[in-house]
Parts: sequence; structure tokens; C-alpha cells
Amino acid sequence: MRGIVKFAGGNFTLGQVILGNLLYDLTAYRKPKKHNGACTSIVAADKHGFLLHGRNLDYALSNKLRDATTPKYVIDLDLPPEERWAKVAEDYASDFGALLLQIEEMFPKDLVIAVSDLTGELDRYFPYPYADEMRGIVKFAGGNFTLGQVILGNLLYDLTAYRKPKK
Repeated sequence: MRGIVKFAGGNFTLGQVILGNLLYDLTAYRKPKKHNGACTSIVAADKHGFLLHGRNLDYALSNKLRDATTPKYVIDLDLPPEERWAKVAEDYASDFGALLLQIEEMFPKDLVIAVSDLTGELDRYFPYPYADEMRGIVKFAGGNFTLGQVILGNLLYDLTAYRKPKK
């Protein structure tokens, strides 16, 4: 819970987070109509010791809680492409290292480095405005990653986002 407070950017106190968890615990197993009585969650640690916690917010306050904790962004398409994703890049710049670790768990690190170097040259093949948007992400993330890594991340997303799940 201290981690939630730390990464919530000062939006919550430890007491508020504990209270939210207590309220959930006190109300989750009541069985009002149209409610299954509980939320599902999972807690796990990856091989680097990062603790991961996911909870399915399927109780009455879920939309309010989600709205209070999930940042909302407006991407202004009237801005120059390099500036459109500035706030998102700034807010998530420190998380990119964890994404790279996940990619390196899927593929050998040397391959990731080589492909990142190669993909850094692919920006000239992207239609306007995509390459400029990716260059802006690199710029506003404060040097936490390269253009090749951003393009690699986009390509991996494109290759995996719409695949059919195995039956």
C-alpha cells in the first residue's frame, strides 16, 4: 500500500489507501442483487522481484475508483506530431525500463539490442505523422529510451495485440 501512495503522485495518503482496502474487504462479500460477491485478483512477483498486483474492480465503486486512479489524456491532433504525446511520455518515462525487461524476457538481450538499433532506422518508412510522434515520445521521455526501442515496442504491440488466443 505504501507503493500505491508513492506512485500515486501525492493524490492519496496511506490512510486513504488503507481505508479503501478496508471498505473493500468489508463490502466485497455482501451479496446484493446482480453481484457475484467478490472481486478477483492476482499477486505475483517476476524474476527480478517486482511485485505485481492486479484486481478486477467488479463492485459498485469500480468506475469511480478507476476514474480516480487512471490518468486520462487528451491527444491534441492540432499540435505538431512531435508534441502530441508529450505528457504521456513524461508520465511514463520511468516505466520504460520495466517494459524493456519484459521484452528481454521474451527474446535474448543481444537480439533486442540489435533489433532496436535496426528499427531506429525504420522511422523513415513510417507514413506521416507516426515517425514524428515517435520522435516526440523519445524527446519528452527525457532520454530514457531510443527511437529504435520505441519503434520496436510499437512493432511488438502490432504483432501481438490482435493475435487469436490459443484454444
